[in-house]
Amino acid sequence: DVIRHRLIDDIDEEAVDEIVDGYVEAYVDNDHVPDSEIPNDLKQKLRDGYPFHPVLLKALETRYYADEGNQNTRGMIYLFSKILTAEANYSENTEDELRLIEQTDLITHGDIDAVLFENELSRINVSRPNVCIDDIRNRVDPDEVPHGRRILNTILLYSLKPDEGEGADKSDIIMGAYRTGDLVSDIVLNLEQLYGVAWYLHKLNGKYAVRDRQNTNALIQNEASEVDE
Repeated sequence: DVIRHRLIDDIDEEAVDEIVDGYVEAYVDNDHVPDSEIPNDLKQKLRDGYPFHPVLLKALETRYYADEGNQNTRGMIYLFSKILTAEANYSENTEDELRLIEQTDLITHGDIDAVLFENELSRINVSRPNVCIDDIRNRVDPDEVPHGRRILNTILLYSLKPDEGEGADKSDIIMGAYRTGDLVSDIVLNLEQLYGVAWYLHKLNGKYAVRDRQNTNALIQNEASEVDE
């Protein structure tokens, strides 16, 4: 609530209700997000924290700002203000921002873009944002894998502090990458396509993580499938 009130002047509550209902329906009406992964009070938390996704707020607060004491709220306010400024000043941004920052109806993990916020993310982990950016720029074709960048952004946020529980499961990735109008099945398909294409994407006991070494098993698997074709 502190972050919302510090950064947002006015909220159209009726519009928020419609947006929130759409997100919750998308999470519920598919076979990829188990009911156990959807908190009973998610809808209310989405309303209370709008335009920031409560799962994103929790991930940032518990993983990356918890050890900063009273500075944790200030750090999150700084990060979110940068996101909001980038969207508000759309025409004044750099080439990457012009291509990626769009008006969004809910700020999720996918909006914490590895390229645009490299400096902020590198303060948490020096090497992993760099390799994620390498994959985004050199291997993830936005036409072939349109959700790929937001998926990698989401996974990266769950990979920056390995000792805090490394990796994102499928539910985490869907909640992080999904936007109004998307098909959850397309996000899942793109996740499968990324494995082997993104050199630094690893599978860890049902979770996905960005690591600062290449995933040779995935590369071999991808090359084998290309030979079969």
